[in-house]
Amino acid sequence: PENVLIKQLENDPAVLWAQQQEVKKRVKRNVILFHPSVTSYKTSTIFNDPDWDKQWYMHDTSEHGRMMNISGAWRMGYTGKNIVVTILDDGIEKDHPDLRDNYEPRASIDINDWDNDPQPRYLPTNDNKFKIERSLSLNQKDFYLIFLAFMERDETTLREIHVMLGTVRLQISLSPDFDFEHGTRCAGEVAAAANNNICNVGVAYNARIGGVRMLDGEVTDLIEATALSFRHDFIHIYSASWGPDDDGKTVDGPATLAMQAFENGIRYGRNGLGSIYVWASGNGGKDDDNCNCDGYTNSIYTVSISSATENGNIPWYSEACSSTLATTYSSGASDEKQVVSTDLRSQCTENHTGTSASAPMAAGIIALALEANPNLTWRDVQHLIVETAKPKHLNAIDWKVNGVVSHAFGYGMIDAAELVKLAEKWRTVPAQRICHQTSSNLTARSFSKGERVILQMHTGNLQIFLTSPMGTNSTLLDLRMMDESSDGFSDWPFMTTHNWGENPRGIWTLEIVNIATSGTVGTFEMWELILYGINKMPNLVVINM
Repeated sequence: PENVLIKQLENDPAVLWAQQQEVKKRVKRNVILFHPSVTSYKTSTIFNDPDWDKQWYMHDTSEHGRMMNISGAWRMGYTGKNIVVTILDDGIEKDHPDLRDNYEPRASIDINDWDNDPQPRYLPTNDNKFKIERSLSLNQKDFYLIFLAFMERDETTLREIHVMLGTVRLQISLSPDFDFEHGTRCAGEVAAAANNNICNVGVAYNARIGGVRMLDGEVTDLIEATALSFRHDFIHIYSASWGPDDDGKTVDGPATLAMQAFENGIRYGRNGLGSIYVWASGNGGKDDDNCNCDGYTNSIYTVSISSATENGNIPWYSEACSSTLATTYSSGASDEKQVVSTDLRSQCTENHTGTSASAPMAAGIIALALEANPNLTWRDVQHLIVETAKPKHLNAIDWKVNGVVSHAFGYGMIDAAELVKLAEKWRTVPAQRICHQTSSNLTARSFSKGERVILQMHTGNLQIFLTSPMGTNSTLLDLRMMDESSDGFSDWPFMTTHNWGENPRGIWTLEIVNIATSGTVGTFEMWELILYGINKMPNLVVINM
């Protein structure tokens, strides 16, 4: 019946396009740690906010010389003033005492309930979290007995409740993301107020902060597109700390409407300068996941942000891939510090984790750069990050020959002060040029400096490597032990940022390694190389090691 209805709509001359909406699984990119983070902090007196001393990642100095130089950007006078950042998530606590002064209602909406209030839920009181047999009738008293039974158990491990109601055994399944504080924590990283004696200090503590509540319910292509395109004339930066399941076997990304929303955002957002989409790169490291199998992080339209631990190491949850642009700090091992932020019910937390914490940190830093130069385009922002990020003190074995880029950290740790300093004098990059090359003809002549490279293929259970004419090798796909699918990839784009600034002229080498068991044969049908670049770099590239 649904197919018949769709066909009828498609045949209607008044209908331009019709598609049956399907529920898409989307997960938040925080991680559960079973050991509390360490609580030893050095004292700083810059702010009176009680958790400022715990914000180790924002202080000018550290024991190991690792820093993001955020205080340096503040000293230059940039605090995010007049910049609007919106958190795409499960809502934000708009009346939190550390957020309410910076809350921007015009940058907020509740798509789950279709109203203008992004306030998150505090209790699991609707069906999108509790899946109850429709034949059973529960009164309010029964429901709260069930809820209390849940609250008495360990929330990090409990996934199912069995309750006896009279002679009926009731089984209730719980969503693995049974929490609603995620968006509020991300918001506090960006724009928690300074010097108000409450919680922490936001990276861009004078920015305006909004929230789109869109993860607390069924997520469809339409829901995602609505979130990505919401008020792109008013919102400067969208921060998203979620994506497809990081289970090491899922291959998923934006569908038709969401992809169109991205394209409209970079074309028309910010009055034609382009919306800035910041995305968490993913937490599937323990399952050998690869963020190039995530269509949001491997998009040319997003700034994909990975994590580094307090000690500059690769976190256990981190996904290595060639689409990651840069890195900020987040949680690590049980003896390493985590991230401080606002929490539900006007509380504070020092246990924000995962790449969920890294993306909003980057969004706040980008807000400082936009304050320094409001005329930056979406591509300018990416160029600035590449030119100013620092690989120094980040521990990875795959830093390229020139020590500039790695699959774990992208181009390195974002340096806020260097970013805003270069933003002040930045000249807009020339128009982007695109070169499409099929497998029969791979000579690029239309531009001289590369930005990103996308490879589209039909393939099976393979490792894929791409080497540029200048010898830079990108791992487009590595072994995913959890992926037992034989479906392969159908027109799936694998993206690398590792050829930024290189001359693309010459021979590109594609290497495919069959990692299947002996006797298994894959079919190689077609591949296309898509090069994005410009004719001339706007500034000399200076990498501060």
